[in-house]
Amino acid sequence: MIKGEPITILRPHITGVDQYGEPTRGWTEESVDNVLVNPGASSDPADSTQPAALEATAILYFPRTYTGESLKDCKAIVRGREYRIIGDPMPLDGGLTPTRWNMQVTIDRDDGR
Repeated sequence: MIKGEPITILRPHITGVDQYGEPTRGWTEESVDNVLVNPGASSDPADSTQPAALEATAILYFPRTYTGESLKDCKAIVRGREYRIIGDPMPLDGGLTPTRWNMQVTIDRDDGR
């Protein structure tokens, strides 16, 4: 039987304004259990002008039981690493689908660039 793992969603919110009148951002943590993680591929371009750079993209599959708000502008902590969520993922709706997971979420991390 397939079983997912727990992840943490970081949801942004405005906490106030700085000395220049610009909004300051804080993060609220939300736990999500039973998420499937497809690690995807990493790139480490040897010929890059920044040879220590690393880009990592992965796919998360959220369970049908997830009823949280939009994931737009959120981040995800997966296996101890922080990623940004790409776009505004939406669950599949209508009709029958054969699994307990119904939303695909692409995450990305870009270190050293």
